[in-house]
Amino acid sequence: MTVYAMPQVVAAAFSVSQVSGEVAILVKLGRVMFIGPVVLLTGLYMRLSGDRTQEINRSQLLPWFVIGFFLVLSLRSANVIPGSFVEPIGDVARIPTIWSMAG
Repeated sequence: MTVYAMPQVVAAAFSVSQVSGEVAILVKLGRVMFIGPVVLLTGLYMRLSGDRTQEINRSQLLPWFVIGFFLVLSLRSANVIPGSFVEPIGDVARIPTIWSMAG
C-alpha cells in the first residue's frame, strides 16, 4: 500500500511471488479505479458550490483516458476483443512497464 506508482508495485510484488504480484496489481488497480469517481464527484461538488455563471464543459468533468479505459474494459468484458489478443498485448505492454520501472 505504500508503493506509489503502478510499475513499482509490479516490480516489488512480483519479486516476492506470482500470486503476490497478481494480488498487488488487483489492489492497486482497484485503488486507481476509485480516482475517477472521486475526481468526478469532487469536481461536481466544487462546481455546484462555486461560481455558476460559467457553462460546464463535459471534457472538464471526466478525462478522456478514463472513457477510453472503460470502453476497452467493456469491449473485453463483452468478448469483442478476443482472448487471443490479450497475451500479445500484454507482451507489448511489458516493454514500457520495464522502461518506467527503470526510470
